[in-house]
Amino acid sequence: MRSKIVICHVRFGDASNFVFHVDPGWPLSWRTEPYYSQLKRLARNGLEHDGIITVNVGKRVFLVLPNKDVDFGICNVDDKISIKKIWNGLDWDVDVYKVPQHAPTE
Repeated sequence: MRSKIVICHVRFGDASNFVFHVDPGWPLSWRTEPYYSQLKRLARNGLEHDGIITVNVGKRVFLVLPNKDVDFGICNVDDKISIKKIWNGLDWDVDVYKVPQHAPTE
C-alpha cells in the first residue's frame, strides 16, 4: 500500500510546520487511515508548539486542526495562512484565515 503523500518539514522562525503534498490523482488519500489520525495527532502537537499542518492537493490547501479541517481552496505560492490561538482552559480556540499575496501589509 502506498500513501500517495510526500511530507516536507518547513521551519519559519521558531515554528516547525509540516506540509503534506498529496498526489492529485488520489486527492482523498490523506483522509484515510492510518494517515488521518496521525495528521490529527500532529495537528494537536503543532498547536501546542506554534506549528501548523497543511495538506496540499495540487494548488488546493487544507489546514489540519485537531477538531476540524479548514479548506482554503486554491492558493498561490506566496499566500500565507494566519493563525491565532487562545487557550480557553480546556482546549485551543483557533481562528484561521488566508492572507492573499496581494494583501496590504500592516
